[in-house]
Amino acid sequence: MLENLAQFTRGNLANRRNTLLQLLAGHQVSRQTFFTSEEERYLNISTCYRNGYPKKRIAVSAHYDKVPSGEGALDNGSGVIVLLSLLARLQKEKPEVDVTFLFFDGEEEGCLGSSYFVRNNPPPFAAVYNADVVGSGSSIVVARSSLDLHSKTFIDCPSFLIERTREVCLEMEIPFYDIPKAPMSDHVPFNQRGIPAVWLCTLPAWEASHWKMTGNFSGLPTFAHINGPSDTLDKVDLNSLQLAHHVMYNLLKRHFS
Repeated sequence: MLENLAQFTRGNLANRRNTLLQLLAGHQVSRQTFFTSEEERYLNISTCYRNGYPKKRIAVSAHYDKVPSGEGALDNGSGVIVLLSLLARLQKEKPEVDVTFLFFDGEEEGCLGSSYFVRNNPPPFAAVYNADVVGSGSSIVVARSSLDLHSKTFIDCPSFLIERTREVCLEMEIPFYDIPKAPMSDHVPFNQRGIPAVWLCTLPAWEASHWKMTGNFSGLPTFAHINGPSDTLDKVDLNSLQLAHHVMYNLLKRHFS
């Protein structure tokens, strides 16, 4: 996982995009191109694993873009690598599930990629699990609501997804924290369109506990690296990536059991 992450975090956004496509070689990939009013080009990338249950589709998502400074290793190379590891495991173990893998562009500019995706006839997903910042700590964090930067309002996450994640973490004996409010990520546009989605993050337990008790994440060490030059490969913990991988895999299996 770390080898792929090191490859993915080298260079600029164009390199990340090309590396992601290389890591998806051998899979049938769909590309969704769109432009902003400034005529800047963006590209959403997706692929599917299908082995039964065509009427019960689940999606997992992660944004692959980053801010200009830093390597974007935590935010969100970690999410991309976890999704790629999930895809490889599904291909190897061949469980009877139907999962779409969504890699979004433009998240750092206000979730442009996911917003465009949901406006253009998305499949009727039963659930979407969005991995964003999953490379630090040994606890799972979900948000009961998240900020929509455009309307300046908080959008609720469906409670059944929070409870399902809590149950999986309990079974796996993993610390779980549901925080009241979180910043915007790519799950928000789905919830706004009535498609149930939840954001998954990993954090050290003390950071998660502090966030839940105070409602404030801005001073936490993990988030001090986000969107800046210190978001580098050395900040990512392999154990955290593996934790997120196993939790998301069990969530997928739970949907189809």
